[in-house]
Amino acid sequence: MEYRLCDSVQIFRDNNKEKITIRNYHQGLSISLNYQKELEKLLVYLTEFRNEADIFKAFPYVSSQSLSDTLKVLQKYSVINIRKGKTKKIKVMVIGAGTTGSHVIQGLASMSEILSIVIVDDDIVEMSNINRQNYFVTDIGKNKANVLKERNNHIDIRTVLSKIKEVSDILHIASDNEMDMIIQCGDIPSTRELGYMVSCAADKLNIPYITNSGYIGNVITLPEFYYPNKEYNFMYKHQSRDEVLVVTQMMEKAKYEIAIQPSLVILKQISDYCTDLSSVYLYRYRGYFDIYEMKWRLDYID
Repeated sequence: MEYRLCDSVQIFRDNNKEKITIRNYHQGLSISLNYQKELEKLLVYLTEFRNEADIFKAFPYVSSQSLSDTLKVLQKYSVINIRKGKTKKIKVMVIGAGTTGSHVIQGLASMSEILSIVIVDDDIVEMSNINRQNYFVTDIGKNKANVLKERNNHIDIRTVLSKIKEVSDILHIASDNEMDMIIQCGDIPSTRELGYMVSCAADKLNIPYITNSGYIGNVITLPEFYYPNKEYNFMYKHQSRDEVLVVTQMMEKAKYEIAIQPSLVILKQISDYCTDLSSVYLYRYRGYFDIYEMKWRLDYID
């Protein structure tokens, strides 16, 4: 088990050395403590992942019990993260290379944790995709999956130019390419039906998956990370209705600053999973993005 300061944390010491202040901007937390020189040294030491043995060795004049208690308190107040093992290197299957998928794939291609990507999409780039999706005017008329593959030729990317029609399609592609995770970014036959198929396939393959319900206009939902074969899964407490869609009123497509938000969450979730942190970003949360406040409105699912 290893410990490291959380992202977006800053440590301040007042000029009189009376107080030390820990600010976690990601969590919106600020903790002010009486100044302790050893605490300051410990926090600086934890800018890199350190295991307990290394920490005890670096601070021989502080008791092991005191250090252990301090680490527990720092974890409790979201000052440090815990990594249980080595960073994972994974192969990822992305279904759908549209609004969310195109940005996710571009982000994955820049991550050192990603060994290879399989893109499943038979759609072509159209003028209406420009500015919202990760494509340019010169890409119009080309297959989306192939565009992203050619653009990111520094990483192993394979393309499957077809639609997912049933669970067996996902199982076949994922098994043949030895996938370690499935990300649902498509919306055919529907985001809910495709999400359900992904969950079934991932459970059979015993690999984690991320579902993304997409958007209607400028209303977008939070991507959801799931571990395989757990009680908390895609169907857990998701309201199911016996109904058929009649019509959808959508006056405009999601604006770029709105449309890109789910991809940022997905990339963070994958990074946390690969780093083996104690908790994946927004795990067990569901909600939507508030376009007026420009932040996620979330509920914890117990």
